[in-house]
Amino acid sequence: MNKSISKLTAFLLAVVLVFAMSPALVLSADTIASGTCGKNLTWVLDDSGKLTISGSGNMDNYSRDNVPWGEYAEDIESVVFSGNVTSIGNEAFNSCLSLSSIELPDSLTSIGDYAFYCCYALTDIKIPDSVTSIGYGAFMYCQSIESLVIPNSVTSIGMEAFYSCESLYNIVLPNTLTVISDALFCECPSLESIEIPYGVTSIGGEAFYGCYSLESVTIPDSVTSIGALAFYECESLSSIRIPDGVTKIGYHTFYKCPGLKTIVLPVSVTEISIDAFIDEYSYNFPEADVYYAGTRAMFECIDDYAAFDPQYFTIHYDNTPVMITSQPKNYTGAAGSTASFSVTATGTGLTYQWQMYSNGAWKNSGASGSKTNKISFKVSNTHDGMMYRCVVTSSNGIIAISSPVTVKIGTPVTITQQPSDYSGAIGSTASFSVTAQGEGLTYQWQMYTNGAWKNSGATGSKTNKISFKVSNTHNGMKYRCIVKDKNGTTATTDEVSVKVVTPLAITKQPANYAGAVGSTASFSVTAQGEGLTYQWQMYTNGAWKNSGATGSKTNKISFKVSNSHNGMKYRCIVKDKNGKTVTSNAASVSVVNTLAITKQPVNYSGTVGSTATFSVTANGEGLTYQWQMYTNGAWKNSGATGSKTNKISFKVTSNHNGMKYRCIVTDKNGKKVYSNTAKVSVV
Repeated sequence: MNKSISKLTAFLLAVVLVFAMSPALVLSADTIASGTCGKNLTWVLDDSGKLTISGSGNMDNYSRDNVPWGEYAEDIESVVFSGNVTSIGNEAFNSCLSLSSIELPDSLTSIGDYAFYCCYALTDIKIPDSVTSIGYGAFMYCQSIESLVIPNSVTSIGMEAFYSCESLYNIVLPNTLTVISDALFCECPSLESIEIPYGVTSIGGEAFYGCYSLESVTIPDSVTSIGALAFYECESLSSIRIPDGVTKIGYHTFYKCPGLKTIVLPVSVTEISIDAFIDEYSYNFPEADVYYAGTRAMFECIDDYAAFDPQYFTIHYDNTPVMITSQPKNYTGAAGSTASFSVTATGTGLTYQWQMYSNGAWKNSGASGSKTNKISFKVSNTHDGMMYRCVVTSSNGIIAISSPVTVKIGTPVTITQQPSDYSGAIGSTASFSVTAQGEGLTYQWQMYTNGAWKNSGATGSKTNKISFKVSNTHNGMKYRCIVKDKNGTTATTDEVSVKVVTPLAITKQPANYAGAVGSTASFSVTAQGEGLTYQWQMYTNGAWKNSGATGSKTNKISFKVSNSHNGMKYRCIVKDKNGKTVTSNAASVSVVNTLAITKQPVNYSGTVGSTATFSVTANGEGLTYQWQMYTNGAWKNSGATGSKTNKISFKVTSNHNGMKYRCIVTDKNGKKVYSNTAKVSVV
């Protein structure tokens, strides 16, 4: 008994020790709310402020009032993803004021509009290189984010995406970007410098409005338009070079930029708003050197408010601007190979300085040719991923900076066989394939829909061959494949398209024809397909031969019927533009006799007791007969011998004198014909 108690006591002590040594078993967070946030996504919020989103696929889009965790928004401190979430919905984390930690999943492809609006506490976020688009106002008012790198997978960033990110001082834009959207960095007072990627063609209105600390900005030669108020109140901006290709500088583009000392205008600029560089109301003029390759005439026509009065602007006419006419290209090669980059530029008294990006900053290179337009060096493993650029300076001190290029170690990714267009019917299987060379290749097929390229999820979309069932919606849709090697270098295939074609088929067969000699027989066929042609054939002498009758090369043939057509068969061969054929059923001609009386009955004269007969001869099919006699003012069916045949007979009585007879002949189709009347005369 005591021994049993001792064992029980020991067991209880062990249990107590386990719980005492495992506080997580006691202190684990409790769930306070949960639900769904997508077709295959669920969410759980615990009392520690952690929101866990699990599952796969796209998150639903929301407005601020219907976010499923909206009533707890201010309590969410961290977000964790589990599974393969592919999108963050519109306004998903709008006004999550306490959110400070989030790790986005590698499966993510898009960040929706206003997704992180007013996430004041969010200080750091890493955007995975699977993301291709960032929505309108996605990080608006994220006032604690200081630095951000946007991967090269991102091809579009919506307007106001970083509006009023007050602490943002450093951002790296993707080299795939083509548009700086309206107000993208509006009211980002801490932003000190920015490199606009080569390939950007337009800078939207108010793009850098109120970036008071912005000292340096390089506008690449690919830019052709700059929106109004783009650099409004960039008070620290000291110089600006407008690239060749820009023809118009709109109102307030560089308004209230008193720090501007150097302005370089290309000859392409033919129109400048009078308040592009000045405040015509407060006369807040910068004192700047203006370098212009055009003629004095443009400035002489701008006289309102003395917009370019010499006391404020020193205008240098007919100076050849610094212009990069040929950009360097990325280099991929094995360790030990010789990498080289070159640049071509125009200008006066040009000097060159190649720079490399190292330890977060651009530094002058000392490699061979680093002070010429062409640099070269032996590639080592340390060069992998290193960026280079060239700073070109004229004798006037005007500079142009080339687009940055990258060194990659390995076999360059190259597409050796492009995909081909596909044509097929609804329900057929379309497929596209690509052949490429390189190291550690990955593939992503994309389709062009709603004005943008989006990753496809069809079978094989992440392999070198994609396939899918064709529907009407695929007609005209474009596809391409992005091939990436292990170093992140990409190559994009040619665009190919799907064309939905209607399959060749007969939808209505010809029907047999029956008619009399001299009637017009016709056969018709209805078919679907593209570029259809027709050939009617007739079966004669044991073989099918092309007919030459009217319409024999259309979908409807017709001809006059003769006795020789009886039993003859006809069919149509339909051919599409690709040479595919389909043959209709065979239809036959039956020559039928037209219902008609060919021999009428004749009057009868005879004595009482003689036998009167009337007969009729008729043409037609399935004929029936009914003889009638006229009595008491009306025709009535006779019941005499043969009254339902073509010949009636009866014994004559005196009552028959003057009586009339006729025959009704009916064919198988119910058509009727009446014989002439014949009269009995008793003599």
